[in-house]
Amino acid sequence: MTKAEYNNLNDGKKLDLAWFLWNRYIDLNSPSYNQEFHFTVYGSRRLFVNSRDIARRGSELFGLEIIRNIKMEEIPASKELDFPIPTLGKVFDRAKTVIVSHDIPKQRFHWIDFEISVGDTFNNKNSNGYGTCSSWGLGCNNDQFDWTCELPMQYLEPYQ
Repeated sequence: MTKAEYNNLNDGKKLDLAWFLWNRYIDLNSPSYNQEFHFTVYGSRRLFVNSRDIARRGSELFGLEIIRNIKMEEIPASKELDFPIPTLGKVFDRAKTVIVSHDIPKQRFHWIDFEISVGDTFNNKNSNGYGTCSSWGLGCNNDQFDWTCELPMQYLEPYQ
């Protein structure tokens, strides 16, 4: 699939594609999870967030083999009503604290320069106030640091 082919899809087909890619390659519990693909698309402002056309920013995603080889006739219809990232984010809307549920790989999330283990809890700030968190992450802190750091939502669960 090219960027032009993607941009020509209607909103429903874009939603179907986003969920297909998410469920197959990005969901951490998927048997087909592809870490390289996940790490490359992490922070994408369009493809998994909404149905707006991809302009210049995001064009590089269409050079990825997984997306380049997509055939829309093979993509099943999704029953989801929203894109993956907004859907995932809703889980944390009312959570005051979050718990780390999966190991967070430091090689991709280089800004996390402190030790995090499964079971650690953090305060969900829901915003860092500076606009530096992507829509894929939560602004969090805890008793160890008072500044806000983006933690990737996929590795977290609501705690309270």
